Amino acid sequence: MMLQRLLACLLAVFVAAPLAHAQDYIATANAAYRTIQQGKRSDLILLPLVAKMDAAPAPVSTPERAMMVPAATGAWSAAEAWAMAAPQRAVLEALDRITQEDTSPQGFAWGLPYGSDALGSGPDGIALIRANLYVELGSPPLLAAAKFLYLPALDHVASLVHVEATRLAAEGKVAQAIEVLTDLVFLGRQMADRQMFEECRWGIRTMSVTLDRIRDVAYVDFRFGSRVLTPEQISSILERLRPDGMIAIDRIQFPRGQQIAANQVIAATFEERRGPNPETFAKTMSRLASTQRPLRLFAEAARWNEVAAVHANWFDTTAQVEKIFGDWYSRWPLESVNPRLALTSDYEKTGRRQFAALLSVIPDMSVLLNDRQILRTQIVGTRCALGMVAFYYRSKDFPQRLEAIRPTFVKVIEADPFNPDRAGGKQPPLEYFVPVRDQTFGTREDPKPHEMNVLPRGGGLNFQVKVDRDQFILYSVGPDGRKDWAKDVSGEPTAKAVGDLLIWPPITSLMRQRLMETGQLK
Repeated sequence: MMLQRLLACLLAVFVAAPLAHAQDYIATANAAYRTIQQGKRSDLILLPLVAKMDAAPAPVSTPERAMMVPAATGAWSAAEAWAMAAPQRAVLEALDRITQEDTSPQGFAWGLPYGSDALGSGPDGIALIRANLYVELGSPPLLAAAKFLYLPALDHVASLVHVEATRLAAEGKVAQAIEVLTDLVFLGRQMADRQMFEECRWGIRTMSVTLDRIRDVAYVDFRFGSRVLTPEQISSILERLRPDGMIAIDRIQFPRGQQIAANQVIAATFEERRGPNPETFAKTMSRLASTQRPLRLFAEAARWNEVAAVHANWFDTTAQVEKIFGDWYSRWPLESVNPRLALTSDYEKTGRRQFAALLSVIPDMSVLLNDRQILRTQIVGTRCALGMVAFYYRSKDFPQRLEAIRPTFVKVIEADPFNPDRAGGKQPPLEYFVPVRDQTFGTREDPKPHEMNVLPRGGGLNFQVKVDRDQFILYSVGPDGRKDWAKDVSGEPTAKAVGDLLIWPPITSLMRQRLMETGQLK
């Protein structure tokens, strides 16, 4: 919190009196990282080892692929050999080191600064630059032009973690598999504290997906394995995932880096108290617009020359940055059921021609509100689902109510973050039922398994699955706030999606089963 207040104060200074020097703005963005002790910088420990990693086999080259490949497929031997090689073992050991609970005043944090200049001329900085494991800002350096060259490498780490979890689970070490996945969750938690949108979102989404994968490992053991996971082991897992532990997300702040970036662009492209600078506006904006497509540089320059003639002046453009981010900052602390979140944001109301420069460099960061709400639900759901599995292992049956897992396995039954039924201080839990047992059928209707329509993560064709009385269903009402009995389900619904957010059975498990049934995993 102290770092966030410091950054906010520094940001206010630069908004009030923007400077033309690029390094001043970059230094402001990097201010939050300067107080991190060098020995506690996760990036300095992990990235040099990541640079030495071997390329992953194609079937597990992305996290999405790696979490799907089971140990029984033809692609597994190469994946296992890759995970067991020395460079990959070193990365897993480092990941475990930087994600253990730390009771000291300052724990591990991701302190990689923005820009090659901020890395310094020492051997550590030079090595990161040579390995393309840093944030490139271009020349002259602009935060709005940032290329997060190291993020694909973190995806490589995530792929490794998923392969390692599969390997451990296949050996009957289910608790250890969940432990290494929890390490990845906590790496995501460190990234969620970063100042730039792309980094923060990577952290939040990595946490959500990996929590689903934790449940997937427990589900595979429950449904198809030897049920080696014990109630005692689950209690230890839940202790590491406790609400007041490292997974706590209430301290995540809305990223401020894009606001600093926008003010830097204004300082570089506008004449103070006037309008767009004829010498720098089109040149800078065309560079930013063609960062990913350099061949369009000349076409973009012509377009931005036209935009300059109708663009808002310095006063209005600077004020609009304040409005956009002030609106997002004020929405961030609100509960998802707050009606204000349904109102049109100042970003959405920003004129496309009048403020074209701002919309070119500021992404729609409101998606973070929904991402964080999904993450909240994944955290609550993971604790409840694992508690339910532990209850079943101990009692040999599913309870009548979700509340039965308290206080043996969870201290409190947390509210469904998406459920709007909060009148009178209500805290409605996630929805839970056992197919057939808890469903009502007509007098002439034979009891039958519950059928769900599953919307795959990342798109693709929907598919149907049937769940019988030998397992339970746990779900959130999702963004639409309606209890729909898990008929249409997904794992990462959009803010306006209809249907429920499924916790158990895990989406990853159902997708893998579908891929195997259709011959896409062999």
